[in-house]
Amino acid sequence: QKTEIDNNIAAGIKRLAGFQHASGGFAYWPGDGYVNEWASSYAGHFLLEAKRAGYAVPKNILDNWIKYQSSAARNPQIAGNYYDEVVLAYRLYTLALADKAELPAMNRLRETFKAQADVAQRDYRLPARWLLAMSYQYIGLKDAAQDVLGPLSNTVPTYHEAGYTYGSDM
Repeated sequence: QKTEIDNNIAAGIKRLAGFQHASGGFAYWPGDGYVNEWASSYAGHFLLEAKRAGYAVPKNILDNWIKYQSSAARNPQIAGNYYDEVVLAYRLYTLALADKAELPAMNRLRETFKAQADVAQRDYRLPARWLLAMSYQYIGLKDAAQDVLGPLSNTVPTYHEAGYTYGSDM
């Protein structure tokens, strides 16, 4: 089973190269002309975890992805909706995991949550706040992490996201 797992992870890493655009972002489908923001963070997260587990991840794939993520974090396209916030928060979390935290972008999102205190507590904004808090926690800024979380519950509300983040409370 270990050999099969190793082979599958190595094949997944190799296959992801076909999803990566010249920009460093990843498409949802191979050869697709559109970079998918969530898939870019998700693919990069997989590559980071694979590398951390000792698998060979091509340096150029990770380097290009980090450049893409950093650029997108510095110039976020937030239209005031939860999707843009959770995409940015996930991007910031993956950059923190890559030891390339974008602290100014993290602080801007943190201030956005403070400015929207009346809506920031709503269930659909919780994943973005948790991801941002984990980003601060990972880089050792525990007070900032606690500030983002405040009195938030750690219970995941029931939700089903058929698009964008492909998530659910599962």
